[in-house]
Amino acid sequence: MQKLAYFSQALGVPLPCSFEIYNFGPYSDTVTFTVESMLADEIIEDASQTRKYSNYRLKHSSSGFDKEIMKSVAPYRQKIENVVKVLGKFEPNQLELLATLHFIAKKIQSLGGQATKQAVVTQFFRIKKDKFPEDEVSSWYDSLKTANLI
Repeated sequence: MQKLAYFSQALGVPLPCSFEIYNFGPYSDTVTFTVESMLADEIIEDASQTRKYSNYRLKHSSSGFDKEIMKSVAPYRQKIENVVKVLGKFEPNQLELLATLHFIAKKIQSLGGQATKQAVVTQFFRIKKDKFPEDEVSSWYDSLKTANLI
């Protein structure tokens, strides 16, 4: 949820949350609080088969909520669906890598710098150490650049 929310916001969906780098890439307390609240209020449920990763689904008993959400989401539905379609199939560690690269590039740009491959990858390894192979990080940077995401 964190990475899908992060990329949705990065692509223009106005989510009322801010992200900072944390253990597994961009993280927002607001996203966590919202998901936990929706679980507690039984608006969504975790349909995962394991406790390793979550698989959230709307509960059928939340039909009134569905209608309200759909109205506010309607203008952004296509963007959200695209994010889920493209990124929803990635493993969490791949999303961590992609989102962290993207976050670093955007942070460098917001500070007036150039998000060159060398600058982004160097900063990535300062944060992530040796968690990911250099060739994989380099390849994903190129993919984000080709997709005009950085």
